[in-house]
Amino acid sequence: MLTPTRKFFLLVEALVCFAPLAFTLFFGVLIFPIWTGMLFAYSVGLVNPEPEGLGMPWTVIWPMALVICGVIGLLGLARVLGILLSGNPNPRWPVLTMVLVALGALAVIVFDMYLTPNPIDHPIQFFVLFALPLGGTVHFTYLVRDAVLRPIMVAFTRTSDHNVSERSRDE
Repeated sequence: MLTPTRKFFLLVEALVCFAPLAFTLFFGVLIFPIWTGMLFAYSVGLVNPEPEGLGMPWTVIWPMALVICGVIGLLGLARVLGILLSGNPNPRWPVLTMVLVALGALAVIVFDMYLTPNPIDHPIQFFVLFALPLGGTVHFTYLVRDAVLRPIMVAFTRTSDHNVSERSRDE
C-alpha cells in the first residue's frame, strides 16, 4: 500500500513523463477526422496523390495507427495508475493491462522513429517524447509487476506445465 506522499509523487512522475506526449497526442486526436476524410477521399477516387509523390494511404494510415495506439497506451497508463493508487493486489484482466501498455510503448517507439529518425539532431525532442515516456513505462510496469505480471506468468507456467505433463503421459 502506498502512502499519500508516494501516491502524489507517482502522479507527478506520470505527469512529467507522459504530459508532453499526451499533449502531442491531443493534436493527433484533433487531426484524426481530417485524416479520415483524406483517406475516404483517396478511397473513392476524389484525390490522386501520386503527382506530388505523397504516397497517400500510408502517409495517413501511419499517423492514424499511431494515434489509436497512443490513446490505447494512455488507457493502459490510466489502468496501471489505478491499480497502483488503489492498492488492489488482484486486478481484473492483467493480460489486457499489459497489452494496453505494450501498444502504448509500441506507439512511442514508432512515433519517435517516424518523427526523429536521427535523435542526435534533436536531443531534447528525443528525451521528452521518447526517453521519458519509455522510462515511465518501464518504471510503472516494474511497480505493478506483482499485481499484473505475476498472474500472467503463473498462468503461462501452469499452461506449459500442463502441456508437458500431457506429452509425457502420451509417451
